[in-house]
Formats: sequence, C-alpha cells, structure tokens
Amino acid sequence: MSRIVLLSMLAAAGLLLAPAAHSQAPYPSKPVRFIMPYPPGGSSEILARPIALELSKNLGQPVIIDYKPGAGYQIVGSTPAQLDAYVKTEIARWSKVVRDSGAKVE
Repeated sequence: MSRIVLLSMLAAAGLLLAPAAHSQAPYPSKPVRFIMPYPPGGSSEILARPIALELSKNLGQPVIIDYKPGAGYQIVGSTPAQLDAYVKTEIARWSKVVRDSGAKVE
C-alpha cells in the first residue's frame, strides 16, 4: 500500500472521529473537590470559602471543600517528583478552566 493511500485513510478516520470529541460533556461534569490540608475553622477556611464560592459560580458545579488536616503534600504524592508532575498537570488543567470560564484577573 502506498504511503499516500495510507495517509489518506488515516485522515479520513480522523475526520470520522472528530464529532465524537465535540459531543463530550463540558468539564467539569461533576462536583469539584477542593482539598485543604488544614483543619476547618482556621485562617485557611477564611480563604477557602470565597475561593470555592467563586469557582462554583464560574464552573457551574458545586465546589466541596474537603479538609484533610495533617496530610500535607502526602495527599498528592510521596516524592517531590510526583508532586511536581501533579502540580504541573493541575496548573495546565485549571488554566484552561479559567480561560474557558471567561474570568477576568483584576
């Protein structure tokens, strides 16, 4: 099979699959968990509640504050490399969410 025929077939398959990507539910499609590594009732709660409220308004989904006191970064990973990879992934994901929500930075 020639290379041109193979590439044409792959392109056609890609066009057939493209509508499936647009029919997905908008992100996020379920409630968002906002994990706080501190106990409730402290200064972290004073910051967490307004952030959760704004996120909920912008995302159109409820934001649940999940308190995990004493866990620190162990919630995410046990090595700095795992934490670094997780943070980079979350920054990319939430940057897209903020851009798509139309939120303005003041």
